[in-house]
Amino acid sequence: MTKTSANSVPRLHEEIELQGQTFTMELDTGAYNNFITQQIWEQLEKPDLQPTQVDYKSASGHMIKTTGQCNIETKIPLQEQKTLQFVVSTVQDLNLLGRTAIKHSGICIDDKIRENTISTITTDQPDTITERLQTTM
Repeated sequence: MTKTSANSVPRLHEEIELQGQTFTMELDTGAYNNFITQQIWEQLEKPDLQPTQVDYKSASGHMIKTTGQCNIETKIPLQEQKTLQFVVSTVQDLNLLGRTAIKHSGICIDDKIRENTISTITTDQPDTITERLQTTM
């Protein structure tokens, strides 16, 4: 078997429309909620924010800084437009569709995984999102 570092394994992505603008989101089956960055929130003309009711942590246990949550009109390919809730984070590149959105949107994770064959994953190189979480604390 060929060993591959975690950083060289492609992430699972989906292009979606948020309020008519196209963005690439990472599919994250480990996340319940959806996340967008502060930059995307601003690009969407700052939809009304409500306070979050939950403190969020990364897979590595670091706190994820958030500024609130908002509802956004979302269009996922081959699906009808839906309003989804997104948590707005100050962590760079934290643009995720979580399990609930994946399930209700009909995105097939199996098809995405087949597109990205993985042999073995080692953790020789740290995840760049985890590094950013550590530096923003």
